[in-house]
This record gives sequence, C-alpha cells and structure tokens, in this order.
Amino acid sequence: MKSIINFSWVALLFLTLNLNAQGLHLGIKGGVNFNKSSGLNFNDKRAFGYNFGGYIYYDFTKNVGIQLEGLYGRSAVRFNPASQDQANGISEGKKFIKMLSMPVLAKVNVGELFSAVAGPQFNAIRNSNNIRLNNGERAFDSKIGISYTAGIDLGILYFRYNWGNKSLNKLIEGDFKSNQYQIGFRVTVL
Repeated sequence: MKSIINFSWVALLFLTLNLNAQGLHLGIKGGVNFNKSSGLNFNDKRAFGYNFGGYIYYDFTKNVGIQLEGLYGRSAVRFNPASQDQANGISEGKKFIKMLSMPVLAKVNVGELFSAVAGPQFNAIRNSNNIRLNNGERAFDSKIGISYTAGIDLGILYFRYNWGNKSLNKLIEGDFKSNQYQIGFRVTVL
C-alpha cells in the first residue's frame, strides 16, 4: 500500500511538471572562484579556482521560483607559516580542494534578464584523503557541510557570494571564516 501511495505522489509530480513545462528550465554554467579562508592556520589572501555544472529551476509564478544546482569546483586554500610547526598543523602553501556542491536557492525574477537568488548550499570535499595534517590525520572532514550563498543572475552572467563551510574543517583553533566569490557564464538550454 505504501509503495502505491509513493508511486501516486511521483506520478502526480510528473503530471504537474508536464502540464506546467513552461515553468521548468535546465541549464549549464561555469566560472571562476576567488576563495579566502582566515583563521589561525590560514593565510587570508585570496586564491583562484573554478566551478562548473548544471542547474534546474522552476518558476512557480512570473516572479518567484526555486533553483537547484549541481556543481563541481576546485578551490585553493592557503596555509600560513605558523601552521607548519604545529602537530595538528599543515605545511605552508597552497592546497587544492575538490568539492561537489548543491545549492538550493529561492529565486526572485525581476524582469527578463535579472534574478536574485539565495539559500543553503550542501558541500562534500572529494579529495579529503589527499590533504593531511603534519600528524597524518585528514585536514578536512569528508562529511557533508553546509554553507550559504546569495547572488544574482544577469542574463548569461552569474555572480555569487558563498560563506560558511566551518563544519568541513578539522583545523579550527579560534575563529575560522571562509568566503568565496564566483563569477561565470550560464546558458539555459531548455
């Protein structure tokens, strides 16, 4: 009985989407990151990276919708000299973090070419085994972390500001802050 109810909900969802297909859109996007992590073990200079992936959004009304994104990104994190002398520190320099991200964004459309978006972003580091502390432990958790994102879509351009990701880091001693700017191109294909 439970499987019949679940199948009915899924069928109703697909029927609704088919009837309202003009509100459903798919696209691809890609761009660059400017990442900055600050805290006891981090050098607070910006470092470059990239991101790419796809998105799907559904407009409930002309002005309000929801946008889901699936992104792969590579971000650089810089560690400071004080960190390399600590047992739970890490060697000085730049390390690259490969991350899968899924932003879940509320979308407000203002005209044909301008939209504002904001919401949580779920992140998972894909190479957490490769970045090790001086004592041999992983520097970053492999569990899913949450950050927040806000930005605008302006025609084929997008701008985002992401902050958070504290739960991904094992190095935290004192205050830790992470933020990232993204800029790139997006193309809606459907």
